[in-house]
Amino acid sequence: MINNRKKYLLVKVIEAEPMTLGEFYKKQGYNIPPLANVYNIDGYIVYHNGKAEWYSLDEFNPYTRELSNGSEIEVNIIDKNVCKCEFYSFIE
Repeated sequence: MINNRKKYLLVKVIEAEPMTLGEFYKKQGYNIPPLANVYNIDGYIVYHNGKAEWYSLDEFNPYTRELSNGSEIEVNIIDKNVCKCEFYSFIE
């Protein structure tokens, strides 16, 4: 079988807030078994394109950076093998 996968860089701006897995399940209307240990699993609920998804801290933290008011991300694709990303934070 031929592998046709290629590597891509995905940069997107999202909104997120801290939420345990149990709180996310409850917000989505799921029935949580009484013995389920989901209320002490920390993570974030992520909102993007009208969807809400939950990510554990291990999935969320290494790939995100909080943007404060006045922050910008500049992405320049130099060629097909080089991409330059810069983060700017402006203090008012």
